Amino acid sequence: MSSVWASSAVVGPLAGAVIVDHLPWAWIFWLNLPFGALAIGGLVLFLQEKVSRQNEPIDYAGAALFAVAIAAFMLMLTEADGGLGTVLALGLLFLLAGAAFLWQERRARPPMISLQLWRRQLIAACNVATLLAGMALIGLTTILPLHVQGVLGRSPLQAGFALTMLILGWPLAVTLSSRCYRIFGIRRTLRLGSLMFPLGAAAFLLLQPGSSPFLAGAGSFVMGFGMGLLSITCIILIQESVDWAERGSATSSNLFARSLGNTLGATALGAVLNLGIDRYAPPPAAARLHGLLERPDGLAGVAIDPQAQAALHQALHLAFWGILLLALLACLTCWWIPARRHLTRPA
Repeated sequence: MSSVWASSAVVGPLAGAVIVDHLPWAWIFWLNLPFGALAIGGLVLFLQEKVSRQNEPIDYAGAALFAVAIAAFMLMLTEADGGLGTVLALGLLFLLAGAAFLWQERRARPPMISLQLWRRQLIAACNVATLLAGMALIGLTTILPLHVQGVLGRSPLQAGFALTMLILGWPLAVTLSSRCYRIFGIRRTLRLGSLMFPLGAAAFLLLQPGSSPFLAGAGSFVMGFGMGLLSITCIILIQESVDWAERGSATSSNLFARSLGNTLGATALGAVLNLGIDRYAPPPAAARLHGLLERPDGLAGVAIDPQAQAALHQALHLAFWGILLLALLACLTCWWIPARRHLTRPA
């Protein structure tokens, strides 16, 4: 299942590019309707499971407080340029709604999110590792095209190739994961994936203005392979560590950690990039570089401006250090996960 999902991650962006080039832009959304209908039909016809039905109350208050807290937190991150007052107001709303949510979850029966699950070392460590890995991965997908186009002076197609290698490594690792479990065991497979993650991130520190985009592609492939092993193993460990009735809540906690990591990573590494530009470029050049990066065709202008190119290279190099730090933290967290020796079902 995971290899199918990861493979669709390769086909989906390519299909989106073809649609945008040859069809009206809205078809990206209309395309979801037939595939959604096929998915629903497949579930209705072929998903057979034995379910013991019970009348359980829904934690509407917890869901509402959770939505308010997360929405305020996301807005606080994305609206940082809206002024200190806006950020403080959103931060206060996040703290109040978050505190009310935790209070509600302690008293709700059953709660929307079981806080008992997060107290388990395996689940907490898997979720933290997934969050950190998500931060590093989304940071790479945001920053690497800037380096390939703006510093290396390559085409958008070559920048896409560098990222495609990341997406190719992921499904390959997922496909091979079950064999790795049988040969090496789940603990060693998890640690192998965690070690490959910072190894791939370290390759980006070697990028220079005259480097080949193949180096960027190689680093992306290794990071993608490590992420594939890390993500699928964490999900399997989480699902195998809880009862059947808790699997939905436990799995969703890991998926939420990945989504939150994506948002935090894009914001944090974007801030590092902006700070690097302001540090390594004189004020007039920094303002010009910020302006070029905001234009759709601005990277071509950076590649032909030696001063802007040098400043962007140094700023991106600083951001690559940030990606490596996140990858190392994710790796260390994976070694804290108490992996089980045997799976109760085949992966």
